[in-house]
Amino acid sequence: MKFFNFLKSHMFSLTISLMVLGTLLGYYFHSVFMLLKPTLPLALFVMLYPMMIGPDFKRLEQFKSNGKYISSNLFLNLLISPLLIYVLLQLIPINNPAFLAGLVLIAVAPMAGSAAAFTGLAKGNVPLTLLGVTVTLLISIVSVPIYTKLLVGTVIYVPAAKLFYSILIYVILPLVLGQLTRWLWIRKKGEAHFKSKKEMLSGVSMIGMYWMVIVVFGLEGMIVLRHPNLAFKAIAIMLIFYTTLFALAILISKLLRLKYADMVSLYYSTCKNMSISTALSISTFGPLGAIGTAMGGPFTDMWMMILSLRFLPKLKEMFNHSSGEEASINAKMVQG
Repeated sequence: MKFFNFLKSHMFSLTISLMVLGTLLGYYFHSVFMLLKPTLPLALFVMLYPMMIGPDFKRLEQFKSNGKYISSNLFLNLLISPLLIYVLLQLIPINNPAFLAGLVLIAVAPMAGSAAAFTGLAKGNVPLTLLGVTVTLLISIVSVPIYTKLLVGTVIYVPAAKLFYSILIYVILPLVLGQLTRWLWIRKKGEAHFKSKKEMLSGVSMIGMYWMVIVVFGLEGMIVLRHPNLAFKAIAIMLIFYTTLFALAILISKLLRLKYADMVSLYYSTCKNMSISTALSISTFGPLGAIGTAMGGPFTDMWMMILSLRFLPKLKEMFNHSSGEEASINAKMVQG
């Protein structure tokens, strides 16, 4: 557990380090990484399968009672995110189709599983975030291939059959196996035992992710060094993308008079699932597509989520003030 906790707590620094190491090793030993390329499907499965054991679909029972949050979440993820990435790619063109496809895939991906952890650290509504993770994960089975075809199909051939096959292998299959594992585990060992070992699952998933990172950058990392403008453009696009979504989440929360805890949940609902987008990028567009998703993961999304932990508490007074005003008005109406 100490080892797994180390992998999780140092995720940002380890990921960046492995990107640099993979790129350098790939320059000198590219043939070795070509031999390692067939290990990528296994690494992706190791990364995704443990992640799919976590979601509890009983949370869907809370769907109706959280209408404001769900409707706002879907508005941001299903409408604003695809529209925003389309506009940004028109304003800041990316001339590498596979790289561009990776950016699109992370933009239209479901919520990140780590959003719940960051919501908790920011004193937000964790159960609400977990509900959002579950809902967007299920919807992504249909929405991701549709948006990928619409947004990427004009610049690169999107093999529909291959994309749906990737969804089947890297989303549906791990999801089914993960939920079956969860059911058998709880039935045999009990829910308390499952919860006590749940953190270990994230650690196993990290191992798959780290292996994937070093192999992908060993194969394609030199392209970024040869064409640094690609990386700079992609990072600029994703910085604008996430900043806009974060700002809209705060604005919508204010307009809907959400409590601070619910606002935090909506705020982190705009963070995207790098694991799923990377798996689909590699299997559909090759390793270079995964480097595109990395621009929207470790280089932007991940550190912005971390920095938000310092920024969000400063908004607490503003949202609590709104709640206090509303309560005061209601009290005066009752007295009147």
